[in-house]
Amino acid sequence: MKHPIRAALSGLTLIACLLASPARAESPASPPLRLASAGLPSMSIGLLAAAEGYFDAEGQPVEVVGCINGKDCIARIVAGQADVTIASDTSLVLALHAGHKLELIATVASSRRSNSLVARTDRGIVQGSDLRGRRIGYLAGTSSHFYTETFLSYHGLAPKDVTLVKLDPVRPIDALLRGEVDAAGLYHPFGAQALEALGPRGKVLDIPPIYTLTMNLVARPGLSDAQLIKVLRALQQVAQMMRNEPGEAYTLAARVLGTPVERVAVLLREFDFRLRLDQSLLGTLETESRWAMRSGLSTLVEPPDYLDVIRARPLRQLEPRAVSMVK
Repeated sequence: MKHPIRAALSGLTLIACLLASPARAESPASPPLRLASAGLPSMSIGLLAAAEGYFDAEGQPVEVVGCINGKDCIARIVAGQADVTIASDTSLVLALHAGHKLELIATVASSRRSNSLVARTDRGIVQGSDLRGRRIGYLAGTSSHFYTETFLSYHGLAPKDVTLVKLDPVRPIDALLRGEVDAAGLYHPFGAQALEALGPRGKVLDIPPIYTLTMNLVARPGLSDAQLIKVLRALQQVAQMMRNEPGEAYTLAARVLGTPVERVAVLLREFDFRLRLDQSLLGTLETESRWAMRSGLSTLVEPPDYLDVIRARPLRQLEPRAVSMVK
């Protein structure tokens, strides 16, 4: 059986190749920016843009810095090891609540189905109410974290009604496969990998869409509008490919992520790749802020002012209609 995290690690292998590949632009107009990225479908837009030379063509080359997930990628920015990344709303919110200074430049993708709660049916779990008293795994500081607690709340359960277990971010499904947890909140591709590995012993617990994941371009303060517009334009080309030429996009993503094309296609179809800043994003960020403070995950007395965190000008200059946020 294939190792369940091979796809993600293969993506990191490709990152190393991207680091070693020469820039396509003859005379870059700007020094390289460091793009932190993991080999995950939700973060693939940046890797695909790098692989196709779109950043170089815009005169803004990038150097890809490998990381594990959005939380880890943001940590690279905080540590001064990266300039930009693609990260989930949850990872950004929790970093801000830890007191770090970051800017949200644009949403680049969204999905209502990229997170799931996978349970072991051989533990007698077939619906959400069966989770009471069970051990539930989650990936701390990621969309999995928020989704898992929101899933529990939907079923009338508080964190104290279960035992929450932090999963290894490198091997997130191992604890579930070994039976160390009874269920786990997982994002793509790990939910699908867990189901495949468990076979008839695994099940996704049904629930109406309760959370729309947004993947966002996050930057350290201090980058110029010109730099960010070039980055956005490169990402926009991949987003257009995803919508207009999905077959070509899936083939490219399969190569970049080291995943069979039929599998990566299933995962990427769950995402709407589109650059935008809209009012619903503010609602998501504010909801997650309340959750972070209620759950003791914040060092702040007051939540961040997200109108100050969001830097809309670069996207507005590139595509005015993509910004519908009242600021």
